[in-house]
Amino acid sequence: MALLILINLIFSSITLISNILSRLLFTATAYLLVIAIQGLKVPGEALQSAMEQFGGFIRSCVEYLFELVLEVISEIIGFVIDLVKESVFGSVAATGAAAGGLVEKMRSAFEGLTEEIPAVVEGAVEMVTTMVTGLWNNYIDAQSYVTENA
Repeated sequence: MALLILINLIFSSITLISNILSRLLFTATAYLLVIAIQGLKVPGEALQSAMEQFGGFIRSCVEYLFELVLEVISEIIGFVIDLVKESVFGSVAATGAAAGGLVEKMRSAFEGLTEEIPAVVEGAVEMVTTMVTGLWNNYIDAQSYVTENA
């Protein structure tokens, strides 16, 4: 139970940090873009070319951010799976020579662990969904700000 609470706390912290960073990145980029557009109200291909390059830069930043988020999520999930696997198999190896009483304790501990695994997976899926949704919403907000004010 304590492990589940700790994992949910970690997932919530990662989601919050991800949302704050993406909001900061998209908002700052949108404000800078609007300032640049308003300051350079010069028609021509130079401005369009600069805007396309800046748009490419924003896309590459978003792609990099998505890759980074997915990498962090996969590392966390891998860590959780390794932790569970290590605890289960480490306990099995350590108690392999033990008598029936230790085997019974191991079975009850494993049953408790298997009851928490779906909750951990559900928390991880919820974290990923919330992070992607927050990232997408922040991107849409920044894009609409630029569209309305440029």
